[in-house]
Amino acid sequence: MNRSASLLIQAGFNSRIAAIKAVTDMAATFTSGHELRLWLNSEAVAVWGALANWPTAETKAMWIEFTQSFIPSSDRIWTERRYSVGVAWYGASPPPSTPVRLHHLSGQPIVLSADGLPLGALQATLSADPCGLVRATVSQEIDKIDLIYLGSDDLWQV
Repeated sequence: MNRSASLLIQAGFNSRIAAIKAVTDMAATFTSGHELRLWLNSEAVAVWGALANWPTAETKAMWIEFTQSFIPSSDRIWTERRYSVGVAWYGASPPPSTPVRLHHLSGQPIVLSADGLPLGALQATLSADPCGLVRATVSQEIDKIDLIYLGSDDLWQV
């Protein structure tokens, strides 16, 4: 069997015949998942994929669904996002630029010192399980913290 067709099938394209036809029509020679993704994003695949009955008339819809599954949705793309968020400090505000941590305690988002002491209540609803990285510091504005979030658009609970 053709290695490229096998990789297409392993990646989730559910038609053996159409997988073989696709790689044969295009003389595809990818041998890894990375090469498969590059091939799927190529101009040649876009041109062939625009044909009404390719790879076959019966599998056209399946092909479209398969190729779209490799396009990351906009809410999964990591970018740097900056926020300024209100805080109700439990006591005096730490000095500006002090690093702080964000945490959920009993379901409430709180601000902790670097050594884990509670400093204040965050005035925004954080997602319980964001996938990115947060850098939080006390803002120049006394009742805010500045956040730099590197991740997808999943920091806030909606």
